Amino acid sequence: MARRRRKHRPEPSLFPFLSILACVIGALALLITTQAVGQIAEEPVDVDRYEALAEQIERDRQEVESLQTLAADVATLRAELAAARAAQLAQQSAGEAEATPLRERLQAAGSRHSALQRELDQLAEAARKRASELDALRGRKEAPVRVRPSGSGYGLFPQFIECRREGLRLYTAAGPVDVPAHGISTSAAFRNFVRGVSQRENASVIFLIRPGGVPLREIALKSIREVRVRTAEIPVPGDGPLDLSAFEVIPSAS
Repeated sequence: MARRRRKHRPEPSLFPFLSILACVIGALALLITTQAVGQIAEEPVDVDRYEALAEQIERDRQEVESLQTLAADVATLRAELAAARAAQLAQQSAGEAEATPLRERLQAAGSRHSALQRELDQLAEAARKRASELDALRGRKEAPVRVRPSGSGYGLFPQFIECRREGLRLYTAAGPVDVPAHGISTSAAFRNFVRGVSQRENASVIFLIRPGGVPLREIALKSIREVRVRTAEIPVPGDGPLDLSAFEVIPSAS
């Protein structure tokens, strides 16, 4: 049998309807969004003003922190000032308590000072008297020291060198000549004395040694030995003037 042919029925297409529906929904969504945004932000946002306000807020915050720090410092200073005042008051109280003993000690020290001043005046007066006595003793002439020959000096012509602590004294025909201790090696008078002794026949040098004059005798002896002249020495006690009258020949070296 032959099959029966199906009848061709047209099917409706929904594509244009869906597109229109989508457009309508989109338009409604856009309209609703526009209205909502318009209601939320009716005025425009000023970005510069917002940044300026943010900076002002930050400055205010920093200033508040500075004020808080300053307030803490002021509180600390107030506490220190209160402690200092309390310490000062305590010190004043202690000073007032110690004032009376200190005044008594000061009065005692004043009395002691007066006594010491009187004693010092007495000692000064005694010192002046003692100085006057010493000046009187220094003013007295010392007894002359008579030098006597020792040993055999017959036929010799003695030439005298007095050795003292402060220097040499050369007895020449023109009179005594002093040579300081620091200038013996460079003294022209001493060189002339040695030269005159070396040129005189049978001359001898006698060292008159005072207390403290031994070192200078050693210095002078070196120059005398160079000219090969006889030498002798006589100790002289004290510092009085010399009396050489016991010698037959008066010093005449030039």
